[in-house]
Amino acid sequence: MSKLSQLQKIRQLKAPTAPFKSVSYFEYQAGRYDLHKLDFPVAVRSTFDQEDGEEQSFAGHFETRLQVEQKAVHQAIGDVFASYPDASNQEVIVQQMIEPQYSGVLDANKAGIWSIELVEG
Repeated sequence: MSKLSQLQKIRQLKAPTAPFKSVSYFEYQAGRYDLHKLDFPVAVRSTFDQEDGEEQSFAGHFETRLQVEQKAVHQAIGDVFASYPDASNQEVIVQQMIEPQYSGVLDANKAGIWSIELVEG
């Protein structure tokens, strides 16, 4: 399950998560993507479709850009797409940076069971 799919599932469950928007490679190339609902700075994150597969994981192999201001977002999106083996038909996540009360990791297991590890801050 990709990072984007996980974020969409969290949103669907109405669980709290920082606001985000996906940008397709086509939208990036055309320079037509709407981020006006996000406050800056943002994180530009990978969500390559084979990144978190059932057979193998490429976690940490693709670019992530943190604390990206509005004037640098196009370049940051391009940097993440450039880290993919093939960017066509792919997306990146642009997610608002927040000051969290808690931070953690969400693990989605094959049996459909999720586990969360978290710390304050």
